[in-house]
Amino acid sequence: MSRGVEALQAGHAKDALGLFDQAALVEPENALLWTSRASALNALERFDEAMASAARALGRDPHLGRAWLEKGLALNQLKRHLEALQCLDHAADLEPTLDLAWHLKGNAFSALGDEKEAVDCYTRALELNPRRADAWHSRGICLRKLGRLAEAVASFDKALAISSTNAAILFSRAGVLDQAGRLSEAVQAYRAYLDAAPPDDGSRRGLAEERLRALAPGAPAGVAQAEDVSPAIAAEAAALTAAECEKRGAQSFGRRQFDEALAWYEQALAKDPASPTRWAGKGESLRALGRHEEALGAYDEALARDPRDVTSWLNKAAALDSLARHEESVACCDRALDIEPNHLPALNAGGLALLALGRLEPALRAFDQALVIDPLFALARFNKASVEDRLGRPADAVRSFQQFLAVAPPALANQIQHARAREQSLKGP
Repeated sequence: MSRGVEALQAGHAKDALGLFDQAALVEPENALLWTSRASALNALERFDEAMASAARALGRDPHLGRAWLEKGLALNQLKRHLEALQCLDHAADLEPTLDLAWHLKGNAFSALGDEKEAVDCYTRALELNPRRADAWHSRGICLRKLGRLAEAVASFDKALAISSTNAAILFSRAGVLDQAGRLSEAVQAYRAYLDAAPPDDGSRRGLAEERLRALAPGAPAGVAQAEDVSPAIAAEAAALTAAECEKRGAQSFGRRQFDEALAWYEQALAKDPASPTRWAGKGESLRALGRHEEALGAYDEALARDPRDVTSWLNKAAALDSLARHEESVACCDRALDIEPNHLPALNAGGLALLALGRLEPALRAFDQALVIDPLFALARFNKASVEDRLGRPADAVRSFQQFLAVAPPALANQIQHARAREQSLKGP
C-alpha cells in the first residue's frame, strides 16, 4: 500500500491504482486502502468507481473522514451536489481541520447557485490553509457573481501571491477590474494574462485581446481610452452646469461606466458642492469601483447635508459591510429606521449585518419585523429561513423555505435554487 501512496503523491495515479488493487487482494478489510484507491480513481476521473471504492472504505470504517471526502469529491464531479454536501459535511465533522472538505463544499454550493454559502465555505477552507491558491481563486469568482467586486480583486490578489503566473487567475482578475470600471488596471491585468497564457488558451485569449483593443492605446475610434476619461470629461464639462454634469454621471453609472460616472460627479461637485445627491452619486460610483473607504467619505458628506436621507444611510451601511465593519453597518441601518421605522430594505440590511456578526436571534427578529409589515417580502422570507436553518430549527426552516418559494419572483433564481436544495435536504429522504 505504501508504494501506491508514493506513486499517487508523485502524480502517477494509474500506477498507484494497480498497486492498490494488488494490496486489496492481501488486505481486503483495510479501509485506508480503499480510501486511497478512491483517491486514485478520482485522479483518473473514474468517478463512479471512486464512489464505489469510498463506499467500501466506509463500510469498514464509517468514521473515516477522508473516505467521506473522496466520496463527496466523486459525487460533485457527477453533478450530484446535494449528496456530495452530505458526504462533505461528514468529512468536516470527523476531521475539522480538513480544508479540502470545505473547499469542495464551496464548489458544491456554487454549482447549486448559492454563491454566498460558497464564499463562506471557501473562507473556512482558507482559515485552515491560507496557501490554497485555488480556494482564493474560487472565492473570488463567487464574490464577483455576488457583485462584491473589490473583495473579488483582493481574493484574486491573494491567489496570485501564491501562484503568480497562473493564467486562469490572471484572467479572472482582469475581468473583475474591467467590470468594476477600473480600466487602467484592467489594461495592465489583461496584458499580464496574455504574457502568462499558453498558446492554446483560445477563448480567454481572444476575449482578453478584444478588451485590450477597446481599452488600450490604439483603440477603435469612438471608444474612450481608460487613461483619458477624466481629461476628456473635464473639457466637456466646462460648458455644462452642475445639474447637467450630475445627469451625465447618472447616465454613465447606468451604463456601468463607473470611472466616467465618478469623473462627472466630481465635475458637478466642483461647480456646486452643496448638493447631497451629487455626494451620494460620487459615493455610489466609488463603491461600484470597490473604493469603499473613499465611498464612506462621500456618503458622510451627503449625510452632513441631508441627515434624513435613508438611501445614503443604507448605501453607507453597504460600504461598511464590504469592509467587514458590520457593527457600524448595523448602526447605519438603525439610523435609517429611526427616520422610517417601516423601511423594509433597512430592516433586511440590518438583519444581514447582524447575521454576518453571528447574532442570529436579533437577525431573525429583524426579518420577522419586515415580514409583519409585508408578508410577501421574499428576500426577508428567504433570510429568515436561512437563519432558522443555521439555528438548527429544521421544521421552522422548511416551513419558511416553502413560504419563500410560494412568493419568490424569478429574479431570485439563486435563492430559489438554494431554498429547494435545503428544503429537500432538511426533509430528508
